[in-house]
Formats: sequence, C-alpha cells, structure tokens
Amino acid sequence: MCTFSEVIQMLPEADAPDTQAATPATKEKLAIMQTMLRELQTKLAVDEEIIDYLPLTNANNTAVETSGWMGLSHATKPLAQQYMQLFDDLRGNRLLLFTNQRMLLVFPVDFFEAGRFTSYFYQDIPGIMLRQNKASVWTRLLKKKNEASWYVLDFQSKAGIFSETLQPFQKEQFLKIIAKIPAAQAVPIGSRLRRKNKFDQIVNNFEYGLKVGYFFNFLWFLLLLLLLLGVFAGIGPFHGLNAWLNLK
Repeated sequence: MCTFSEVIQMLPEADAPDTQAATPATKEKLAIMQTMLRELQTKLAVDEEIIDYLPLTNANNTAVETSGWMGLSHATKPLAQQYMQLFDDLRGNRLLLFTNQRMLLVFPVDFFEAGRFTSYFYQDIPGIMLRQNKASVWTRLLKKKNEASWYVLDFQSKAGIFSETLQPFQKEQFLKIIAKIPAAQAVPIGSRLRRKNKFDQIVNNFEYGLKVGYFFNFLWFLLLLLLLLGVFAGIGPFHGLNAWLNLK
C-alpha cells in the first residue's frame, strides 16, 4: 500500500511511465492529491507558484495535535470523504507547501471540506529555528547505547506559530527547498527560538513543554517510589503508612 509520503514524492513525476504503471489504488491517491494542488493553485496570487512540498505524518513527525480527540474531523463533502477512504486518515497527514512567497500548511481533509489552510509569508517570519535533539537508548544488557536524533522546526509569523518535529532526512529536504526560493533564503535559520513576546516564549514552546512533561513524570515516579517504600519497608517520608496499615 502506497503511503501518503510516497504519494507526495510521486507527484512531480505523475505522468512518468513508471508512475502510470502503478496500481489502481495508487493512481486514485495521486489523482486526488493532484486535484487538491490544482484547487490550491487557484487560491494563490497571480504571480505565485508552488515550488515544492514536504509531507508530514504522525509516523514520522509529531502526533500531539493530530491524533486522538485533537485529530478528529468530520468529512461531509465528496472529495473529503474520498480522501478519508483512500488514505484512511483524518488529520494525521498534512502537507507543508512552499511557494515563491510563503509556506502553506494544508490538512487535505480540511481543505477538501472547507478550503482551509494556513499561510506563513516569508516576509513575516523573523527567523526559523531548526535545532537538533538527541535521545540515548540503552540495550537490554546496558552494553550498547543507540542514539536517536530528530529536529525541531519552529517559527512565528502573523498567522501564528508553527512547530513540528522532523526526521534527519526531512531536515535535509527542508533546507534544499529553502535554497531554491530567494524570498525564503532571506529568513535567518538558527538554533534560537524566536517569539514576539515573553508569554509565547514560555507557553508556546514545544521543547519547554516536553521538559516540563518529563519533570512532572519524574515527580510522579518519585512519589510512587516513596509511597511503596513507606508501605512495604516502613522508611522514608511515608513510613507511618506501614504501621497504620498493620494496625488495620
């Protein structure tokens, strides 16, 4: 089965012989995404053209706001329903499109349903954060450490804040696309998070939210450990629980 990312990669060569030899299901997926791009082109400025696109999915990228309750959507229009059936998806797949004037974030099901998408004009973006993150994973015998790596792509414009995780290969794709667009090259790219005010700097900060989450998870684990020590061993700040339970 051809995935959303694979279909997007095939779009530039949709008329090539190899693509034409694809399965009927893949051709249907290609056709509906071509329809989306054609409709989207009609909503752009006269002198605006789509340069490239970067597919984002729950499998390769963050799924914080695109799965569970936050990933729900209601498809009533024929094209929205067709997309949902072909890709078995609501809001897990999204497309970051690059034109010569802006970036557009498009959720296909939302676009087919209501024509919705979000625009981030390059001239309104003071800077782009593209920072590497690493996590160490030890094997079962604690002899070998495997290191996972990903990148956080983050920027703010008049349209709002965009924050997403990228795989290393997607980071390279992003930089190659930016290099093709003069207006995008004027936007500085670095490791510093840029926000318009202190409130957004703290509250709307993806990495800060992760750190806070890790901290509270550690506190819950520590509390549970102290409770267990108090109940079963009679030591620690909850040592009285051991005697109280014995009395009962």
